[in-house]
Amino acid sequence: MGAKRAMTDPWPENATSGWFDGYDWVVRLNPDVLVRNDIWLRETMLNETVDLIAINYRHPRETWVALHTDFYAFRPEKMDILALRNGLRLQPTAEQHMGAASLPLRAANRIAWIPGAEHGQDARVIGQNSPVIHEHTYIKKCPNYYNAT
Repeated sequence: MGAKRAMTDPWPENATSGWFDGYDWVVRLNPDVLVRNDIWLRETMLNETVDLIAINYRHPRETWVALHTDFYAFRPEKMDILALRNGLRLQPTAEQHMGAASLPLRAANRIAWIPGAEHGQDARVIGQNSPVIHEHTYIKKCPNYYNAT
């Protein structure tokens, strides 16, 4: 519910403004997500034809439309606020909630998919060439990461 509320609370019902007013982009990421390379992200944010940067959620046994909620970035003025509000009650998971809210952007081809992103255990975002990862064993794979100068 917390991941879903992160996308509904900023736009209170009947409000004339939201928390994200005045921002070009908003980035939502879990605390244990690492941005390994921000060059692609920054370049993509400068692309005026992109309104959402996301990781496609491909569940092996399901056909529903979903987006990873580990990491995404969006232009707040381009989000479908009604779909976000309605999806809070209608969609059982945060991934489905964001998937439903992103349908207009998908239809308009306004989404940039993070290159090299793969799915690891428990739907974690991994990928040797992905600029963004959510891998709990990353520190074991790269022990000098936190000690690097």
